[in-house]
Amino acid sequence: MKKEGLILLALVLVFGFVVLGCGSTSEIPIPGKPPLPKVEVTFGDTPPAIPVAGVGGVVPTYIDGGYKITYDESGSGAQYGTAFGIFELPIAEGVSVADYSKITLTYQAVDGDVGNKRVVLLASFSTFADAGSNPANDPPDTAADVFVIGERSANIDDKDKHELTFTFTAANKAAFKDDAEKVFFSVYIHAGKAGPTAFEVTKFAIEP
Repeated sequence: MKKEGLILLALVLVFGFVVLGCGSTSEIPIPGKPPLPKVEVTFGDTPPAIPVAGVGGVVPTYIDGGYKITYDESGSGAQYGTAFGIFELPIAEGVSVADYSKITLTYQAVDGDVGNKRVVLLASFSTFADAGSNPANDPPDTAADVFVIGERSANIDDKDKHELTFTFTAANKAAFKDDAEKVFFSVYIHAGKAGPTAFEVTKFAIEP
């Protein structure tokens, strides 16, 4: 098991605590103390909520139950593989992300270049400013040290809410090595910035 027991999503996990949907904190139990709970993450800038960072000029804002990503439409704004939000997730000492089986979330396109898009869940053990040439490809074209969690979603071509499940593969579980101190996650679409492009992520949870 990790010596420090710390896991990051694409933002950084808070040591030893998980953030529940109700806004309270609760330590994830040690394996062998069943059942491992479903952990619904609360996002925000005030602890114990989990903050979301914008890469490439992307602006994250917090909404009821999650966050919204809005691209910077200006000339300096990035797009595609250099524009996304990232955040961390807290795991208690003695627990690994690999002890869980899936991540679930609700995705909703809002505006801009959101038509006919696959939603991809990315992870890395270090912070990154480039997700790759096209992580939504099949197979995905990701940057070094960035990997895809589970399967990409089917193409989404509407602005409805979509409940998505990203089930850890054997390779994912092997990648979540026990000595990793940080894991960063990103909910990603391969999109241009015009519109400006925006989408929402709510009900983000890690489940046993």
